[in-house]
Amino acid sequence: MSNEQRENHLSRRRENYRRWKEQDKQAQTSRPINNQSRIPFQNFTNMIFPRSHFQGTSDNEADPSRITHVNDVALDDIDVDEALEDAVISYVNMDARENVALSCRPQVSSYVSKISSFINIQKQIYTNKESNMKSSYLFLTAFLALASCALAFDPSPLQDFCVAINDTKNGVFVNGKFCKDPKLATANDFFFSVKEGNTSNSLGSKVTPVTVNEILGLNTLGISLARIDFAPRGLNPPHTHPRGTEILIVLEGTLYVGFVTSNPQNRLITKVLNKGDVFVFPIGLIHFQLNVGYGNAVAIGGLSSQNPGVITIANAVFGSNPEISSEVLTKAFQVDNKIVDNLQKQFWFDNN
Repeated sequence: MSNEQRENHLSRRRENYRRWKEQDKQAQTSRPINNQSRIPFQNFTNMIFPRSHFQGTSDNEADPSRITHVNDVALDDIDVDEALEDAVISYVNMDARENVALSCRPQVSSYVSKISSFINIQKQIYTNKESNMKSSYLFLTAFLALASCALAFDPSPLQDFCVAINDTKNGVFVNGKFCKDPKLATANDFFFSVKEGNTSNSLGSKVTPVTVNEILGLNTLGISLARIDFAPRGLNPPHTHPRGTEILIVLEGTLYVGFVTSNPQNRLITKVLNKGDVFVFPIGLIHFQLNVGYGNAVAIGGLSSQNPGVITIANAVFGSNPEISSEVLTKAFQVDNKIVDNLQKQFWFDNN
């Protein structure tokens, strides 16, 4: 499309839009409109989108209410070519529930719902003005499509891996868990009773996780917790949560806690915590808790994932199945082969 053709095309769309606005204004003054049957454009001025998607400016968030409403912005500033027009018109005529690309994020799903409701209601009210409404449908939906591209990205993993398969007959495993019909949900789907942990073990500690595996209602909510019980001198050994940051509060006792930063600094950051103290362990970093008090200790850890996972360093390195080659470990730890063999023969207790 040449520049002259493009300008003519935009001029026709502006004129159609101007005519529709005039007719809409006349319709409002000539007859009452049920507030529940029509959504005014002003309802969409609270949407926040990156300005660069429609004005080519810096990628700051802009409030469309400061630059007129959505339709004017899309009409005057977005240069939609014929291919995009065809795609957007197809979206307008389809059920929004089938548009997976635009519904992949919660924020975008909200916009899809608003825009779809607007389009459907306007279609019912202005069925005799289809030619004039077509331009409005196009630009409003094009704006949504462009904005959604900025919000879409791959979801965070909710387990160690999720291998793709081409043949679904071999089984399907989703990133997370399948959801039951909300109408069938009960109070027990959101309930779990945490008991005092048994610390009679070689570590003197017990972790009681409360993840999506224990409370099915946590699915998709991005949060979980764990209770950690400590005997005197009990240790929650160095470990990491690959999918979650942990915030710990001490309910009883005194804990020496810390984490190690990533390479190359490997800086140790520690603190002694007493009852009521709170400490944060950033996602993925190796951390630990040691009871340095004279009595038992109890702490609660909140985690930023429904399934944060846990990797206990000693268990993973020396207790893997099958074993890591002793040649690898002797070079990695710069120790004699006999020491590695002895460590691999140990029973590595899992306190989770």
